Parts: sequence; structure tokens; C-alpha cells
Amino acid sequence: MNTSITEMGQILQTTAVGFGSEPLLVLPNGHVENLANGYIPLLVNFTFEDKAAKGLRKRTPNDKPEPPVYFSALELVRDYQMVLLCGGAGSGKTTFAKHLCYRLATTGLKEARSLPRNDFGAVREESWAEVVVPWHFEIDSPGTLKVAVESTVPRLVEALWSGAKETEATALVILDGIERAGDEAPSLLKALIDRVRQWTNVKLVVLGDIEVCHRWNLPSDIVRHDLLPLLDTQRRQALDHLTGIGGSKAVIGTGAAAAKPAVFALALEAADPGNQAEEVLDAWLSVVKTEDDSAHQLATQAFDQIERKPLHDTQESSASNSSKCTAPLLSCSRAIQRLLAARHLSRLDPETAVELFHRAPEIWGPIIHSLLQSTLPALERKKAGRVLSRLGDPRPLEGLARVDAGTFLMGSDSHPNSQPPEKMIVGRFRISIYVVVNRNYLTFIEQTGREWRSVDGRAADKRNAPATELTWHDANAYCSWLTLRWRASGQIGLDEDVRLPTELEWERASRGDLAEAGRGKPVWPWGSEWQDDAANSEETGFNETCAVGLFPRGCSPYGCHDMAGQVWEWCSTLWGEDMATPSFRYPYRADDGREGLNAAETVRRVLRGGCFSSGGLKVSTSYRGSLEPAGFWRGNGFRIVVAKSNGV
Repeated sequence: MNTSITEMGQILQTTAVGFGSEPLLVLPNGHVENLANGYIPLLVNFTFEDKAAKGLRKRTPNDKPEPPVYFSALELVRDYQMVLLCGGAGSGKTTFAKHLCYRLATTGLKEARSLPRNDFGAVREESWAEVVVPWHFEIDSPGTLKVAVESTVPRLVEALWSGAKETEATALVILDGIERAGDEAPSLLKALIDRVRQWTNVKLVVLGDIEVCHRWNLPSDIVRHDLLPLLDTQRRQALDHLTGIGGSKAVIGTGAAAAKPAVFALALEAADPGNQAEEVLDAWLSVVKTEDDSAHQLATQAFDQIERKPLHDTQESSASNSSKCTAPLLSCSRAIQRLLAARHLSRLDPETAVELFHRAPEIWGPIIHSLLQSTLPALERKKAGRVLSRLGDPRPLEGLARVDAGTFLMGSDSHPNSQPPEKMIVGRFRISIYVVVNRNYLTFIEQTGREWRSVDGRAADKRNAPATELTWHDANAYCSWLTLRWRASGQIGLDEDVRLPTELEWERASRGDLAEAGRGKPVWPWGSEWQDDAANSEETGFNETCAVGLFPRGCSPYGCHDMAGQVWEWCSTLWGEDMATPSFRYPYRADDGREGLNAAETVRRVLRGGCFSSGGLKVSTSYRGSLEPAGFWRGNGFRIVVAKSNGV
């Protein structure tokens, strides 16, 4: 047996054991909780229904949708030989990998533990009975991946088998940060998949950035799924376990932004609700900064660290950083580093941002994105949005938010056309995070030759602004075109359609479970109290569209931007012929003809959300507008829904 490989195996095992003592969370009282005790198990976007049905579902018209019950990330690793787990910065990928290695190298996972599987009370046990030897590789460059694939992993497997342990243990190869291998990553990964396919008792787990890895064409052997944000139930249980603060009255880390594990960590230390990431960062900085470690110094340090090694973007160990910074979370999370770097970047001239973006767009693009969602004045964010448009705006402007099945209060007493409010049941669907923007609609126009009377839709500095001057027919034509395009590329299933949202779906996505604070009081995507800097509305004073996503305080509970203000959004739902009074009144009923697609041209369709010139009432989540299907103007656009074919 090769001595160096034996030593390598021992080093990997020792490292795995050491992961358990790494700092993970800082409690409100200042106590640092390690990975072994503070880890929150992550779920993935794969349900027990998905596995049982193998992608095929049948439902009678009277069936009520059941809330999804999700698998844990660990169970995917347990059940499949090769898995690619994707997530954005701060989604907990590395924390999952390290905790899994720690548990496998120490106590094992034979003892079952109960995990919540949704926010509707579903709980199932998680365990793994096998003896597993974990090997964790942090990928920081194409070279490290190449060495792992072509040399280290094959030699480790050979050494393990030569020790006559092939019937006693399974080897688990974990490649963490695969996107840092750059353009060489897919080919190297395919080579390793070919090897693992031939090996018995060897598993492969690959962890990577969601935006990068979703573009790769990989063999079907490797199962691909995304890490889910933390459930509200998971966060409340963690609070109770770590601090003794639990129950329905707990507010620390229960906001929408804190569903991302990295932001939850900030919110926990700052004792902040976690409603918006940049606000959480401000609260966290007010807690951790000291005379020797001011907020300005922390931001500069994060910026310098990323600028110095942008392509590696590695996570240094807590030991190597303890002498530099009194805030351990800064050294443990790339997501937090990016938030801080954006704060520093806001103090520099725009040309610096342009230069950095051109040098490494995959690194500085998300940081500039964070800058757009910072606490800069709205006019400054508007200018930054136009700069980003000219740079090509690397944000996932076609991204989709997942809305789970459930019951919610639809309607409001704030306007006669929205009465009466009533509890409604809605199935699960996906809806676009942003309204369709000029850049994407322009691609449709160029490929189809459809007429488009937009004044500024082709402007270089407005490519990331909503596509407007669109009829209801234009919006439907775009959806049909995108359905074929996404089916062909595999972005949606052959049994799924891209379409306009129903009025029911639109309101569910905009308000979630938010209810009125009092009779006749409107509800907005952020809550029942008006916020001045939460929407591109009449109060903002732009009187025109701007880049999407500039008002993060107004983000909906499901992460959808600009559902208040910006542009009126087409829905599929019929209104009637009278502009003042709808023929299809509330309560909403899908079977009363209001979702008919072939109504006369004189029958108006519903618009939702208000626009840049609308006041507070009209940009609320329940206000109903309408327009003839052939009507269009500079203040109306649309967002899309992806759902099962013929499903409403």
C-alpha cells in the first residue's frame, strides 16, 4: 500500500473529525456554537410524492392538493450513488458537507432522528445504517479538481480496497465548490462519473453553485437537485434548541431573508427578525464591530480578501482568521463576505465596479447585485441598475420561485372589488422572481418577428427593466414560445407549461400567509404597514420603470420582486366588460368561467400589482385592475408561471 496515500486517507479522516469543532453560529448572548451542535439539516427539492410517482401524477378534479413532503439532503446521498446538490452562496452547501463528514467519521448515522419535512407538520425519521468513509475535497481551482479526479481519488479507492475493506465500508467522495474549477469542471466531472460508475461501494457527492451547475450537460447517472431554504419550522426548532426561545412568538431569524442559512446565522447573532439581508447585515455589524474591528474595516477586509483571490473564493479556517477578525462568521461564509464587499464597493467610483466586473463577472456580478439591494437611496440604485444593464446584468432574470400548495386568505375589505376575503386552496406552482424584462422579450421578438411598439425596450441601459407596451395576447404568445424553448432545453418537464398566472396564483405569490391587520387595511408583499422604500410606486417619484429588483424591502414572502408597483401585471383571469365593476366577483371560483381563454375581445382581463404611478392602495396585494386584452401602455407587463399542463 502506498504510504503517501495511506497518510492522505488518515489526514482526510482527521480533518472530517475536526469539522465538528468548527464555529458555526453565534448566539445572541455571544456564545459560539460549533458545527456538531448547531447544524440544521437541509432539505432538497425532491418529494416523497416525486419518488413514489416517478414523475407521473394523476389527480381527480375534486382532489385537494397535498403539501409536499421533502427528502433531506442526507437521504439523497444515502439513496443514490452519485448526486449533484446545487445552491447559491449562503445556502449551506459546505456546512452540509462538513457535518456529513463529521458524523460519518465519528458517531455515524445509524441512530434515527426526526426531521420536519414541510411547514404543515410532516415529520419523518432520517438515518443511514452503512459504514461510510468520507473524503472531503474543497475545490478551489481547475488544478485541484484535476488532481483529485485523475490521481487522488482513484488511488484512495485502490488503497481502501487493497485493505480488504470493500465489503465493510462505502467510500464517499465529496467535491465541494465544483464551480471554482471553471470551464474544465464539466469534462473532469464526466471523467470521474465514468470511473465511479464502474466502482462498487463508492459514492460521489458534488456541491456547486446553482447558476453555474444548472448550465452543465452531465450524464443521467448523477442525480441533480437543489437545496431548499430553511423552513420556518426548522428555524423555530433551532432557536428553541440553541437558545430556549421557541414557539409561535419567536421572531429572531423568522423573516423571509433568514430562510437562507447564512443570513439566519447573522440574524441569530444580531437577534434580528431577518426580513431583508442588507438590513440584517446592518444589525449584525452593530453587534460585532469593536474599536479594533469597525464596520468599515470589516467591509474593507472582505473586499480585499475577494479582490486578492477572486477565482479561489475559498473559505479559510477559523484558526487562520482568528487573529484577523473578531467576527467568525466573516471567515466562514462567502455570502456574508459578498454582502460586506458590496458595502465597501458602494463607496468607490462606478468605474471600479465596471473594471472588477469585466475582470471576474462570476465573482463581482453577485456583489454588484447585492449593491443594488443595499440601503443606497432609490435614485442611486436606479443609476446602478442602468450601469448593470450595460454590463449585461448577470442576475438570473428568468429565475423561478417555488410556491407550495396550501391555504391562504385571498381578497380584502380595503376595496369593494376585492370583497369578500375568503380562505382559498391553491396547488403548488413556480412563478418568475422578476417580471419579464426587455432583454428576454427582445429575444422572443427577434426570433418570431412579432411587432413590439416599445419606445425604450431596445435601449442598452434598460435591458433589465420590465418589458412593457404589451397586450394580453403578446404575453400569451411569449408564454407559448417559452414553453417550447424550455421543454427543449429540459428546464421544464414535457408535462409542464409556461403561462400567465391566475389571479389566485398571483395573490398567493405576492402575499403568502399575510393577513389584514385590521378591517379595510391593505396588505402589501412585505406586511400591513406601508414602507416608503419598498416599491417603485407614485411615492417614489420615478414615474417610469427601472431595473427589476431594486426594492428588496418589498420582496414577497416567496422571494418575488416588484409585485407592488413597477408595472401592472397581466393575469389569465377574466374581469368583465365594465371597467368599474367586475362581472367575475369574489370569492374567486376557478370553475365559473373566469379562466376561459377564448372570451370576446370586449371582455377585460385582470391586471395586478399597480405600477410606477400608482398609489399605496393600488399596489397592495389584493387590489384588482383590468384592461382590454388588446390594450397596452408603458405601465403594464407580466410575469410567468410554470405548472403542470391543464392545471389551474
